[in-house]
Amino acid sequence: MAWLSNFQSKYDKALENYEKTLEIQLKALPSNHPSLATTYNNIGSALKAKGEYDKALEIMKRHLKMH
Repeated sequence: MAWLSNFQSKYDKALENYEKTLEIQLKALPSNHPSLATTYNNIGSALKAKGEYDKALEIMKRHLKMH
């Protein structure tokens, strides 16, 4: 439950779960699937909350390319 960890400010745990989700999605879904965009957005948000702005920007750019 990555969203719960993110909500509770447990960003490292949230990122771990989001990254596992992304790994599964990349294997199972087409590269333009909306669920991927949501996961990229979630990862970017957690990175931003941790203060890792450069990494968050990189992930958000991937998210924007999907739209």
